[in-house]
Amino acid sequence: MGNEAITILERSPGPELVKAYGSAAFLEALGGRFVEAAPLIDKGLAVAGELGVVDVTALLGARAAVRGYQGDPAALDDCREARDIGLRLGLGRATAVAMNNLADGTGYFVGLRPARALWDEGIAFARARGLTYSEMWKRGERLRALYHLGDWDELRQEAEEVVRWEQRHGGGQLEVFGHVYLADVLVHRGAIAEATGHVDALVPRARESGDPQVLVPGLAMAALVASARGDDRTALQHVVELEEVTRETSGWRSYCLVWPARIATAAGELQLAEAFLEGTEDASAWNTCARLSALAMLTEARGNAVGASALFRDAAERWGEYGSVVERGYALLALGRCAGDAAALREGQAIFERLGASPVVAQAA
Repeated sequence: MGNEAITILERSPGPELVKAYGSAAFLEALGGRFVEAAPLIDKGLAVAGELGVVDVTALLGARAAVRGYQGDPAALDDCREARDIGLRLGLGRATAVAMNNLADGTGYFVGLRPARALWDEGIAFARARGLTYSEMWKRGERLRALYHLGDWDELRQEAEEVVRWEQRHGGGQLEVFGHVYLADVLVHRGAIAEATGHVDALVPRARESGDPQVLVPGLAMAALVASARGDDRTALQHVVELEEVTRETSGWRSYCLVWPARIATAAGELQLAEAFLEGTEDASAWNTCARLSALAMLTEARGNAVGASALFRDAAERWGEYGSVVERGYALLALGRCAGDAAALREGQAIFERLGASPVVAQAA
């Protein structure tokens, strides 16, 4: 809901104006325009306070987005409050949205195991109330947890169903989630041509949307698949585009940190890899792990095997705590390579064997 609608609703303030402020603020936050989002949130909360409007779930969702994209864990408090208000008021869709946001934020700030539990809860909530689109959206977002936790067979089944459902309903952003994670699993299992087909399907739609929720993972996956098929030029073009797209928004840069850094480092483009570390200093669980891996790659590429070994060892431990079986596997393989740690090498190899997969990008093998 845009400024014109807000102007009209301001003539007769009420609950719809409060929601309008929240919707407008969320769109600003999604685009990384946090300065513009803040006064909309403040105005909405002020109006809600003056009029006694209890349903401020849209405003809390917007504030959670502003905080979350800037690495502030207080975003989780906003998500919980929005969920609790929704449950108390018996709101279906608003509660479902808040539950998804809480799961997503938990997956970034805390870890993937509790995030998956929250997504499972949110999916059950939406399904029980016939909120099919909300259910499918959460199933699409949950694919990230399934990927990192190593539940790849379930992921393939879920992703294929998400894609089919979205295609039956005209196609949209949700379809991109399915293509991204199907491509990720397929490229790790050596099915590069099939993975390329998914990338070809997702990139135009992701670019068309302009929504960083799908554009950032879409470009990262396009870079990975191009690198896997030996097309370093295209892979680096995607990485450069990602660096430009995420330059102003640390949250999205952190979200895509690992693979662009891995691809750029493997190609010898260390300055490009290092650029992804700029503005990603928040203390979220994901960012802590991702920065460690990226720093370790750069340290190894610069010839400091001892320093890289220490970083990869720390990264492997942190990824394990966070819940990413996949990235723990990559860190262990790198530790084995840098430090000659045979036990780490065997454990890393065993992880990929259990996944029926192989590491992608020569440097990571």
